[in-house]
Order: sequence, then C-alpha cells, then structure tokens
Amino acid sequence: MRPVDASRNSRILLGAIVILAISMRQATASASLSGYREPCTNEGEEVRISMPCFKCICKNGFVECEQESCPAVDDCYIYKKKGPDECCDKCIGCLYEGRHIDSGTEWTDPDDPCMHYKCVSGVVTRSEMKCYAPCSDPSPPRKGQCCPTCLEGQERSFLLGGLVCAHYHVGCPNAPEK
Repeated sequence: MRPVDASRNSRILLGAIVILAISMRQATASASLSGYREPCTNEGEEVRISMPCFKCICKNGFVECEQESCPAVDDCYIYKKKGPDECCDKCIGCLYEGRHIDSGTEWTDPDDPCMHYKCVSGVVTRSEMKCYAPCSDPSPPRKGQCCPTCLEGQERSFLLGGLVCAHYHVGCPNAPEK
C-alpha cells in the first residue's frame, strides 16, 4: 500500500468516526427536550406533549417541562421492565387481602399486634412475636401491644446486652435491687 492511499484511508476512517459520534449524540439527545420557549396562558395548568416521560406545566407565561423521576429499583429483587408507553421500571409489590402493597413495606396486624408482615418483591412474609413474662400472673397485653406485663411487686425482667435477665435470679450481673 502506498503512503498516499494509507493517508486517504485514515482520513476516511476519521470522517466515519466523526459522523458516527455526531449521530450517536443526536440519538441520545432526543430523550431530552430542547428547542424554543412555547408561550402559554393558563398559569399552573398541565400542558400535554407527545413525549410520555415529561411533565409540563404553564409557569410564568411559558411551558416548563421536567423529566419524570423514577423510583430506585436497586433493592428490588424482581421488577417489571418499562413498557413502550411507560417511563420507569417498577418494583413488583404484593397483593394481600385484595390490596396492593408496595415492595419493602412492613406492617403489624391491627387485630393481632404480635403478627408482623413484610412485602418483598411479590412475597408476603409473616412473623409472630413470642413473649416472655417472668412472673406467675402477668397482666394481659394492653390494647395495641403484643406482650403481657408483670404487675408492680411481681418478678420482672430487664434487657441486658440482648439477654433477658429476671430479677432475683443468680447470674444476672448488675440486676437492680429488690
């Protein structure tokens, strides 16, 4: 190959790369809005445009648009990819007793405060709290609470570094006096 041909081929290749780079930039820029300012008269009114992922309103006499922000799906195990008319991927929630629950939501049963629920990517898990009452005749749980309580003067318990220690028992360091 002659030096003149190599130089010509290099220029053609460079020109092709420049054209490709410009066309790629235009393709990515089409997802944003640009152009002239459109006047409007109904202050605060939503203005419909042909791009579904932008919300536009009339503000100070001109149409202002913002791109819809999508909720994070980083902690989502299962998510639905966005469709052609949708802007965002969606984390799959749960259907529980006929109601839709967002993934990541936790709640306690209002009728049974010992039951705790959590929705994670379409699966509802249920856990039941177990109580320990260190007295012989505990009072029933108060409304909205799970565990019974010991009356004053009965043997009581306290939490010590994650361990339940009952008063008056050997082996509970720093237990309060009777």
